[in-house]
Amino acid sequence: MKLLPIERTHTISSQRQLTYPLHKIVAAMPRSNAGEVTVALHQAGFRRDRIDVIVAEDVLELGKPIGGSGFHRVWTWLLLSLGDDLDELERVRRELVRGYALIQVRIHGSGELNHARTILGRYGGHDMVYFGRWTITPIDDR
Repeated sequence: MKLLPIERTHTISSQRQLTYPLHKIVAAMPRSNAGEVTVALHQAGFRRDRIDVIVAEDVLELGKPIGGSGFHRVWTWLLLSLGDDLDELERVRRELVRGYALIQVRIHGSGELNHARTILGRYGGHDMVYFGRWTITPIDDR
């Protein structure tokens, strides 16, 4: 299989804040596997515009607490702490700090969720989570 480099047009190319990845499965994996898994997902029928690769350099102020500082931080933490959002976003932030890539795949239905999960796992994906509208569902053993 010919490996393609990670295409910046299909990744988060400018710095941004970590946000809630609605209707996406998110998996951490070694950065060295990101190109391969992107190709495998695309070959499995996931359009490239539904696949995001995020690395530490892509995330604005990664070393700072979620929400920034001052009142904005307090407000953000209050809103996120009402559910599991804060814990999951913090877990994602820690994976990036450790040097892993995050692969996000937009999902339509449980069939796609299971298919993406299998592919991500095959390439070393771990700490997989599905972010639904009202639920955050761990989908692998932690």
